[in-house]
Amino acid sequence: MAESDNNKPLSEDKKTDKPVKEPKKKGRKSKFAPIMEKLEDVYKLVKFGFTDEQIANFLDIRRSTLDSYKKRNKAFSDTVAALKTGADLEVLDSLFSQTKDRFITEETITAIIGTDGKPTGMKEITKRKKFVRASDACIRLWVMNRLSDMFKEKLTINFDEIDWSKFNKEQIQILSTGSDEAVLKVLTDAGYVSNN
Repeated sequence: MAESDNNKPLSEDKKTDKPVKEPKKKGRKSKFAPIMEKLEDVYKLVKFGFTDEQIANFLDIRRSTLDSYKKRNKAFSDTVAALKTGADLEVLDSLFSQTKDRFITEETITAIIGTDGKPTGMKEITKRKKFVRASDACIRLWVMNRLSDMFKEKLTINFDEIDWSKFNKEQIQILSTGSDEAVLKVLTDAGYVSNN
C-alpha cells in the first residue's frame, strides 16, 4: 500500500496520478497586505513628506492599521523614521540656503540647428551665474522657529469673528492676498488688532 503526503494509506486500486488539491487557506487576508504590497510606494510617499494619515488613505487602510504595522515591524518603522528625517533635513537645507544672498548657476540647453534648418541632434549647454537675493519670508520663518525666544511675534486672528461688511473691496483684496504687514495694517485700522 502506498502512503500519501499526510501519511494516510492509499488503497492500491485508487489512481494516484490525479493532481492533489491544495487545502484552502482559511481566514481573511492580512490587514497588513496593502502595506507589504506597496512598500516601495509607501517609502516614496514618506520621502515626499506625506503624513501617516495621508499614507493610510493612499493604502485604503485605517491610520491605526498603519500604526499597528509600524509597532510590529521595527525595520519598517525605522526606515519610515529615517526617510522622514532625511526629507526634513533636505527641506531645512533648502530653506537655510534661501536665507542667504547667493549665486546660482543656470544651465540653458539649446538644440543646434544645421545649415539645412533642421535639428542636428546635438545640443549646446550654456551656463551662466545668476545672483539671487535672500528670501525675506525664509529668513522670517527661520528666525521665528530657530530664535523664537529672541524674536517673539505672536499674533492670532480669528477670521470667523471679523465683520466683513466693515471692509471695502480694496481692503478685502489686501486681506486675502496682501503681505503680512499690509494685512496687519488693515486689521489694526479696523480695530481687530491692538498695538501692544
